[in-house]
Amino acid sequence: MSPKNGSFELFIAIRHVLSRRRQTLLSVTAVALAVSISLIFTSLGNGTQELLVGIVEDKLPHVRISPAEGDKQIHLYRGLLDRVTAIEGVRSASASLSTEATISFKGKRKNALLRGVDPAEEDAIYKISGSMVSGDFYEIQDGKKVVIGTRLAERLGLKVGDRIDASFPRARGTDLRVVGIFDTGTPLDETVAYVSLRTAREFLDEGDVINSVELRLFDINEAERVAAAARALGYNAAPWQENNPEIVRSINVGGFWRSLSIFFVMIIAAFGIAAIMNMLVLEKVREMGMLLALGADRSHLLRIFIFEAGVLGLLGGLFGSVLGLAGILALGSFRFETIAGGQELSSIPLVIDPINFPVYVLLAVVLSLLAGAYPAYRASKLDPVEALKGAEGVGTGRKGWRPTFIEEILACRCISLGFETGVAARHIISNRRGTAFTLISVGVAVGVIIMSFGLTEGVRTEIVAGTIEKNPHLLIEPKEGEEYIHLYRTAAARISDHPGVVAVSPRLVGQGAARYRDNVEGVEFIGVDPGAEEPLLNVQASILVGEFSDLRYGRSSAFLGVKLAEALDIRPGESFDLVLKDRTVRLKVAGLVEKGTVKDSTLVYLPLRTAQDLVGEGDVVSEIGVRLSNFEDAPGAAEDLSLVLNLETSSWEEYSREIARFVATQSRINIIFYSMILAISAFVIANTTIMIVSRRTREIGIMMAMGAQRWSILRIFLLENLLLALPGGVLGSAVGLAAGRLIAAFGPAGFGDVPLTFTLSPALVVYSILFALCLNFLAGLYPAFRASKLDPVEAIA
Repeated sequence: MSPKNGSFELFIAIRHVLSRRRQTLLSVTAVALAVSISLIFTSLGNGTQELLVGIVEDKLPHVRISPAEGDKQIHLYRGLLDRVTAIEGVRSASASLSTEATISFKGKRKNALLRGVDPAEEDAIYKISGSMVSGDFYEIQDGKKVVIGTRLAERLGLKVGDRIDASFPRARGTDLRVVGIFDTGTPLDETVAYVSLRTAREFLDEGDVINSVELRLFDINEAERVAAAARALGYNAAPWQENNPEIVRSINVGGFWRSLSIFFVMIIAAFGIAAIMNMLVLEKVREMGMLLALGADRSHLLRIFIFEAGVLGLLGGLFGSVLGLAGILALGSFRFETIAGGQELSSIPLVIDPINFPVYVLLAVVLSLLAGAYPAYRASKLDPVEALKGAEGVGTGRKGWRPTFIEEILACRCISLGFETGVAARHIISNRRGTAFTLISVGVAVGVIIMSFGLTEGVRTEIVAGTIEKNPHLLIEPKEGEEYIHLYRTAAARISDHPGVVAVSPRLVGQGAARYRDNVEGVEFIGVDPGAEEPLLNVQASILVGEFSDLRYGRSSAFLGVKLAEALDIRPGESFDLVLKDRTVRLKVAGLVEKGTVKDSTLVYLPLRTAQDLVGEGDVVSEIGVRLSNFEDAPGAAEDLSLVLNLETSSWEEYSREIARFVATQSRINIIFYSMILAISAFVIANTTIMIVSRRTREIGIMMAMGAQRWSILRIFLLENLLLALPGGVLGSAVGLAAGRLIAAFGPAGFGDVPLTFTLSPALVVYSILFALCLNFLAGLYPAFRASKLDPVEAIA
C-alpha cells in the first residue's frame, strides 16, 4: 500500500467522520459554539471600543497644553497657536481662559468652571453646537452671555433667557444671561459654563492671556507624539491618554477580558475534540490493526487521525461562522433607546470585522489539530497483532484492564453501595483516559467560572469599599420646592426606627470658596455632628492628621480634603477663610481627610452649627445621610422612607449611577458567561459519554440479558457522570483559585482606579461542586437514556 499525497488518509478520516453522525454532530456543534460565541464577543468588544474611541474623537481634546511650571497663564499665546497648529497631525486648536466660579440663581448656588473661549475654535474641539438642546452656542461671542450644560441647568432650575450671578473671591462678580443649554453626555454638562474670552478676562480682571490650549488631531493615536512636540516648545502638554485614564483602562481591561474569555472557550472546545479523538482510537483499534496488517505505515495512521481532527475543526469553524453571524445580526436587530458616552443609541453597539471570521475558523482548525495530536500519536503506536484482537491496551503490554490495589479497594467500596454504583465505578477506573478527559473538561469549566466570579467579586468588593461605603446609602432631601429640612431632628428619629438603619447623620451641604493667602479654590462644605457622621461613613479611617471628634469641641475648626489642602498650600494648624457669597467664616485646619475620591479636591468638614451660621437660614439641614446594614436594601428602604417622611428620598444607586450600572452589568455578563461555559462543557462531556456508551454496547446487552433492568442501566451511566463531578469540582476550584490570583497579580487595572483583585468565599467552592454535579448530570442524561433503550439481542451482536 502506497498512498499518494495523503488522499488515502483523508478518505479514511472523512469516512470516520461520516460514519459516526451523532458524535460528529456533537463535536462540530461544540466547536461551532466556541467560534460563534468568540465572534459575538469580539463584535461586542469592537463595538464598545469604537464607542469609547468615538467619545475621544468627538467629545474630548486629544492634547491639552498648559502653562509652563511655575506660571499660571500663557502670554503671547497667538504665537503658540501658530506653532502648535504647524505640528504635523494637528487639525485645530482652541485657546481658553478657565476659572472656578460660583453660579447663583434664585437662592441656589453651584460651583462650575467658567470657561472663556472663541466659540468657533471650541466647537472644532468639542462640537458643542451639535449638542445644543436649545439656543445658539455662537451667541456667547457678543456681550455677557453664557451657555451651560443640561445637568447644571437642572440643578439650578435654569432655562434660556434667565440671568445668573457669577462670583468668586478676588474676582469681579458679574451677571450673565443664559443663551443656550447643551447636552454632550459627558462631565461638561455638569461642570462647565461657556462665556467669551473677553467676559472671562473681565471676570478675572486679567489682560490678553489664556491658561490652556486644546488640540484636535487627525489621528488620536498620534496624541503622545504631538504632546511631546508641544512640550519641546517649553509648555506642559498631556495627551488624551493621561487626561482620561479611565477610558484607557476600559479599553485595556475590555480587550483583556475578551481575549481571556475567547481563550478559555476555545480550550474547552479543544478538550471536546481531544476526548472524541481518544475514544475514537479505542473504538477503531481492530480497524487500525487491519490497515497495519495490509501494509499501512504508522505515519499513515497518524495522518488519518490528524486529518479527522482537522476536518471536525474546519466543519465546526464554518458552522460557527454562520451561527456567529446570525447571532450578531440578531443582537443588532434588537432595538431600544438609551444614551452611552453622550451618544444616543438605539441598538447594541456591534462591529463586524470580516477578518475575524477566517481567523477564528483557522484558530478552530489549529486547536482541533493540537487536540487530536495525542490520540493520533497513540493510534500510530498500535501493535498490529494485538490490535486485530481488539485489545484496548495495545502498545502498553497490557491485555486488558488490571486494577491496581487502590482501584480494587475503591471498586469494592462502591460495590457495597449497590450494583449500579459498583459498575459505574468499574467503568470510571477501567477507562482512565476517558475519565481524565472528563475530569479535565469539568475542571476547566468550573475553574473558568470560579476565576471569573472571583475576579468580578473582587473588583465589586473594592468598588463597594471605595465608593458605596464612602457615601451614604440613602439621602433624605427636602421636598420639591424647598431648599432645607427644618424639623430634621424629628425626621432623624423616625429614620432611626426603620428596620436595617444603623446610622443617621443630619448634614448641611453647600458650595463656596476656600481662601488662603493668594490661593482660592472652590469647595463643597459639609456641616455635621461628628458623633453622627462617624458611624455613617467611618470618617476617622480616612483621617490622615487629627481626630475627627475634635469638630464637636471647636466651633472654628475644619477638616480639609488632602488634595484641597495641597492646592491651597495650607497645613494643619493654619487658618483659612470659607466664603459663601457675601458671608465669610474663619476656620482653623484641624486635620486632613483622604477618601481616595474626587471629593478630596473640594471637601471641607466643619461643625453643623458653624455651617448653619454661614448659611444664615437658622437651625436647618440640607440632607440627612443614612447607612444601612446591607447597602443592597437601599432601593426598598428609600421607597418606604419616602412614604413615611414625605421627603425626597434617594438611594446610592440614583446618585452613583455609573457604579450601579457596573455592578448590574457585571451580574448580567456573568450569567451570560456561565451559560456559555455550561453549554460548551455539556457538549464536551456528552461527547465523551456517548463514545463510552457506544464502546460498551455489548457489555450493556450482556447485563440486560442477565436481568439488569433498563432503569439500572440508566442509573449506571448517570452515577458514572456524578461520581466524576466531585473530583472535577475540586480540581476546578484549585485551578480557578490559582489562575484568578495570577491574573489579579499580573492583569491590567479594573474599573476606574480599582485594581483587579480576587475574592474567594467558602460558599463559592460549594457552588462550584454543585455546578459540577448539575453539569455532569445534564450532560449524561441523553447518553444514559440512549444506553437504557438498547435492544439486548442487537447490543450483544
